[in-house]
Amino acid sequence: MKTPLYICRTKENVSLDALAVKCGSSASTLNRLELGRSKNPSGSVCLKLITRYKKYGLTLNHLVNPLDYPDFVIKD
Repeated sequence: MKTPLYICRTKENVSLDALAVKCGSSASTLNRLELGRSKNPSGSVCLKLITRYKKYGLTLNHLVNPLDYPDFVIKD
């Protein structure tokens, strides 16, 4: 399933590794966040992601509960 973070990240053709560097996180942490497997995501990482992708409509709810948004589409 393509989650909101995955959709936003791939819209910009950004790898997990590159995004992790920008957010001060690890690629594996972002991968878990994308897959909805992160039990306690870092507030600072979430804020950086929301700030980066708010132009596409990404919110905290999309990061915390990504599987609740199977129909997420980017707002242009």
